[in-house]
Order: sequence, then C-alpha cells, then structure tokens
Amino acid sequence: MAGGQGHDEGLERRGRTALSDSRRAADYAAISVSSVPVAIATQVKQVSEKNQQIRTQTAPGNTKSEDTAANGADAKKNDQSLAGALGALLVIGLASPFLELANPGSGVIGLFILFLGLSIAFRMTAAKPSDVDGPYSITV
Repeated sequence: MAGGQGHDEGLERRGRTALSDSRRAADYAAISVSSVPVAIATQVKQVSEKNQQIRTQTAPGNTKSEDTAANGADAKKNDQSLAGALGALLVIGLASPFLELANPGSGVIGLFILFLGLSIAFRMTAAKPSDVDGPYSITV
C-alpha cells in the first residue's frame, strides 16, 4: 500500500503546483492590467485637450446637421468596436511590464520591482501543510 500512498502524494503535490501557478498568473494579470486605467485617463486627457484646441480654431459657421450625422455614425462604430477595444486593452495591459523595456533603465527596474513584489506575495500566501490526525475512539 505504500506505493499507492506515494502516488497520491504526487498527485496532491501536482495539484498544489497547478493551484500555485494559477494564483501566480492571476496575481501577474491583476498587477499588469492595473496600468490600463492610467493609460485610459492619459488618453482621455490628451483627446480632451486636442478637442479644445480644435474648437478654438474652428470657424463658428458650422451647421449642426452635419455634426449630428457624424455623431450618429461614430456611435455605431464605437458600439461595434467596444469588444475589440477591451480585448486590445487586456493584451496591452498584460504586456505592459515588458513594453516598458523600450526605456531600458526604468523598464528593467520596473520588472525587478514586479518580480520582487510577486515573490513576496507568493511567500506570504503560500499554502502551509496541515496535519490531520484521527479518527480517535471515544472511551468512557
């Protein structure tokens, strides 16, 4: 029976490793995708500033009917591409730590900090083996 118990321990160990790997992947995804809201805020600010500049440079003789037709077409296009945009944001978010390597100095430091943070998180949340004893007989 000892061989069977060793086999069960191996399966249990593999199960813990798979759980650890999925936990590591989830931690990495949460950390790296957190850069997406920052990028969105920066983009919105830039677009807002650009639109403000265009409004100040545009002649006041524009007709509203042309603007309304253009806005309707843009709304349909935005609805169709929402899923694609969210997918692209997810991919960019997951790759963002490595995209930072375009600037080698801060990119390497950022990856080191990410690695260090993930290592500490893994150690703090690591499963600790529990010993289960029993069953015990009750004698009166």
